[in-house]
Amino acid sequence: MVSKPTFPPLTKPQKVYVILMHCVGAGLLDAAINFGIATAMYRPAAITSPDATRLWALPNSLAGDAVVTVLVQQTLTWFLDGALTRKDLRKGAVAPWPYALPEKGVLGWICGESLDVFGPAPVGREGVVGRVKLVVGLLLRGFVTALMFVIPAWCIGVGLLIAFWPAVRSGAPVSGWPGPQIFKALYTFFLGAVTTPFSTLVAMAQAAKEKRLAYSAEGDDPNPPFELLSDNASSVQSSVVEDSRNGVPQSSAASASGIV
Repeated sequence: MVSKPTFPPLTKPQKVYVILMHCVGAGLLDAAINFGIATAMYRPAAITSPDATRLWALPNSLAGDAVVTVLVQQTLTWFLDGALTRKDLRKGAVAPWPYALPEKGVLGWICGESLDVFGPAPVGREGVVGRVKLVVGLLLRGFVTALMFVIPAWCIGVGLLIAFWPAVRSGAPVSGWPGPQIFKALYTFFLGAVTTPFSTLVAMAQAAKEKRLAYSAEGDDPNPPFELLSDNASSVQSSVVEDSRNGVPQSSAASASGIV
């Protein structure tokens, strides 16, 4: 029997799912949305206008916008991406990832609330009130993850902005088109590409943990081989459970399924 590794590798389908859809795809979606937001925010006003775009000065501060963008985007990403990933897991579009999530400290608190917003209510979150608590709890956790990312993201983003846009570096007012739109799109693309996989992997790991608990509830090994929680989990687990009920040892059932 193969024991579960400390950091189980992603399978090829899981890599494609995470990298293509929840890294590059999420980054492109964030960039498109924020390009539109920047177009509405930053008007091509004259540089002598009080509404001219500047690095620091309000009301159109690029540095201030960079902070708010991280807080809002990452809060919503944790909630929406996690929920959509759990939906894909239920449909079988991707397999659970059998990584043991932390159970203590800040990370344990962040990962402890189920991201399965659209699925059956978790224990303690039944009914309308429970569902509201789930949503609020996830948004709060998303905001905490945003606080974890905001300082490095802001420093890198604003640092590169200053480096590549000399007019902004001096603090002088600049045109509201197209510089702010390009900056906001690039900034949120890389932000989304880096941070979105975090909620995706947590959702996949939560699904594996729930499957492990369900497997244990059947009266079988509470620590099943990690392969039972990955790509061929459904078919293998069904055969193992059925064979164990018929008196076949678990190792034999796993061998018959090609897992040793």
